[in-house]
Amino acid sequence: MKKFLALALSMLMTLGLASASLANTLYMDIFSGGEVDIEEFNETCDLSQVGIGIDIPFGDLKLGANITSSVIDDYAYDSYSSDYFDVDTASVLLKGGFALINDRQFRLDVTGGFFDRIIAYDNSRYYDEEDSFYSLTVGVDAKIKFNRTAWVDFSYAYGLDPRGKYINVDYYDDYEEYDSFNVDSISVMSCKLNLLLTDQIGASIGYSKETIGFDRFDKETYSGLTIGAFYKF
Repeated sequence: MKKFLALALSMLMTLGLASASLANTLYMDIFSGGEVDIEEFNETCDLSQVGIGIDIPFGDLKLGANITSSVIDDYAYDSYSSDYFDVDTASVLLKGGFALINDRQFRLDVTGGFFDRIIAYDNSRYYDEEDSFYSLTVGVDAKIKFNRTAWVDFSYAYGLDPRGKYINVDYYDDYEEYDSFNVDSISVMSCKLNLLLTDQIGASIGYSKETIGFDRFDKETYSGLTIGAFYKF
């Protein structure tokens, strides 16, 4: 999990430094009342999540990256302690886009990229396990500008041929086990109202929803209101 976050953060910083002369936007969002809904068991777990990202425009082209770090309360069951425990989870979304419409009031981009969600089960002293759900994505980004200081951003990405894999490290028997499996669907959506408070600093409020479908009867949804801040440079 730590290697995953370090790599994703390094990629985000590299993108920003490589294009420091452009009108980039660096942002941070915090979940308010975040939840993970587990359809198979009809259960809901509390989700605490922080995300950081960057948008880099090149005229009609754009690049974007977003990473999150989260904790899901009472998500997994440990048979050794006969109790539920919290798990760490993280995600990365990398994408590029091309503007189909790009004028003063409205911009619409078609996008393509890559998404990965990792869940780390490290509560037990006997084993560690990580699940990864990943896919190439296609989607759209839209920006509606009300004036120079207020606008709405909308983003949607859908997974193409999503997959899953896990690694199970058993310290007692000293072995590592890998496996891969098909995932039915992956989708990521966000919508934010942005307000520029100074020439460079602003605040936002929005909603984020991520759905991982394993089959017709089993899916998990990560959702919540977001409160954020951004810096334009």
